[in-house]
Amino acid sequence: MVVNGKPDPPQNIRIHVNGSKAIISWRVPTDLQGATHSRIYINTSRGGDMLLDSKTKYYKDISIKKSPTFEIDNLNMCLEYHVRIQVLSPASEFTTRTFWMT
Repeated sequence: MVVNGKPDPPQNIRIHVNGSKAIISWRVPTDLQGATHSRIYINTSRGGDMLLDSKTKYYKDISIKKSPTFEIDNLNMCLEYHVRIQVLSPASEFTTRTFWMT
């Protein structure tokens, strides 16, 4: 559902953890209001966003497709991570999920 011209936030975020790696997938909303990318941020319970794109960006823009995914490796065991994903649009809201590396 679109409210005031805002696209719906990403839905159904799934996180599959395997060793020190996490594969994150989500479903994009049906009404994107012209958006072509999702933006993902990951931070830890210790605070601060992680560098995800090169050595300067604390986010990664991912082209919107039927089932977008993002894989991140070298995560620390026994640490809580927070994932925030939004449709890349100025009015978009974030969807947030938390997971543990165990």
